[in-house]
Amino acid sequence: MSGSMPQSITPFGDKLDADIGSVLGLPPLDELIEMAEAGDERAQYYVGWSYQTGSGAPMDQAEAAKWLGMAADQGMVEAQASLGSMFSSGTGVKQDFKEARRLLRLAAEKGFPMASFGLADLYEGSYGHPKDLAKAAKCYRDAAEQGFTLAEARLGFLYEHGMGVETDFRRAAKWYRRAAVKEDANAQWRLGALYLHGHGVPKDNAQGVKWLQKAAEQGLPQAEADLGLIYRAGHGVSQDDTRGLAWTRSAAEQGDMGAQVQLAKMYRDGVIVRKDAVEAAKWFRRAAIQGDAKAQGSLGWLYYEGQGVEQDFAEAMRWFRKSADQDELSGYTGLSSIYTNGMGVEKDYDEGFKWSKLAAEKDWPDAQLMLSICYEYGLGVEKDPIESFTWLLKAGTNGSELANERLINLMFEDGKMRPEFIELLESSDQYPPELIQALGDGSFKNRLGALKRRANRVTKSKSHRRRSKRRRHRRRKRRRR
Repeated sequence: MSGSMPQSITPFGDKLDADIGSVLGLPPLDELIEMAEAGDERAQYYVGWSYQTGSGAPMDQAEAAKWLGMAADQGMVEAQASLGSMFSSGTGVKQDFKEARRLLRLAAEKGFPMASFGLADLYEGSYGHPKDLAKAAKCYRDAAEQGFTLAEARLGFLYEHGMGVETDFRRAAKWYRRAAVKEDANAQWRLGALYLHGHGVPKDNAQGVKWLQKAAEQGLPQAEADLGLIYRAGHGVSQDDTRGLAWTRSAAEQGDMGAQVQLAKMYRDGVIVRKDAVEAAKWFRRAAIQGDAKAQGSLGWLYYEGQGVEQDFAEAMRWFRKSADQDELSGYTGLSSIYTNGMGVEKDYDEGFKWSKLAAEKDWPDAQLMLSICYEYGLGVEKDPIESFTWLLKAGTNGSELANERLINLMFEDGKMRPEFIELLESSDQYPPELIQALGDGSFKNRLGALKRRANRVTKSKSHRRRSKRRRHRRRKRRRR
């Protein structure tokens, strides 16, 4: 036999470089097969691995499973773990979770950490396996305690988010740190986030940025996106729009949805970069295709207004609906505008009212103002002055200047509340108590007081303008004489 057998390598050969066989000095395939047929478990494993990866053999998952099965039957942990992963995903064999668990458990009980990791991955719900996060956490811990880096990082994540274990930021930081010092980019990213927020570790912006930087330098888009925000805001670092933009763009180009949305907003609003609606549409579209609800709504508005794209109400409606299906405010407001204004469809006040109400219930002041108008004029709903006033007051409370102006004109005359509103507000059988609750405990009288003060200012301002106008008129008359 030419060529010696190397020691066993890690399983899950589908993740290995296909040229690694030559680096390991494996014998030619025909010699490996001859050794495997003679019962050599390591030869059986490497034949299976060769077919699995296409290294030195044509890729053939079914053939790989056959040879790995032979080695697994002889108790080789690497083969058991590899074959278990194939049964998990249904690669080369019919998917069989029971067999996958059996094989992975056999290898895990012999202290093979990748098998414990594979079991944990199943219990997290991979490949459609029923979730059991408590079992997943136990399996990750088994692998992590043997120093398996991926398991250390994942166990940190479970502790950070309270998945299968009680939330424990201190333990999350401990396991993230173990993986981070071994250059695991995800662990570095999450450890940096813990330092920035002071969760489980003393708050330390410098440490936070350091770990984010390490992860970003390995090309992790989530860390790049976070660094982009940090540099643009000057949070823990010197504010630097150029570096912030560079990190955001790098993350966006790697497909990070949050970064794509941030970059799109920069181009839409002309922040840091020159305003460019075409670029804004491009980046909103990339995030929208990936399913980001805010990006879908924003892209819908670009189609609605014809900014950066050709105006297309049908396309606007398509993206608004996708956004609304995810309970996103911009989708609701877009559909409300489409139906209320009859843009690309027949006017439908009933449908417009439905979407306005959904948006208004999310405390969007423009939608609340629109809903007030619907109730005032009976657009898609029966006229109801009490409801109209209720939504108008909510819109004003949430910052709508137009709503506040309407409230002042409606409720006050010359700085004094109109008698009908005094009667309305004092009549508990007419006035909806949920409105007072919506404005916040104890704030209702304060809110009315603020409106009255504003009405007084408006009244004084109008009186001042009238007096100024009279003075100017008198001066002109004197000059004519």
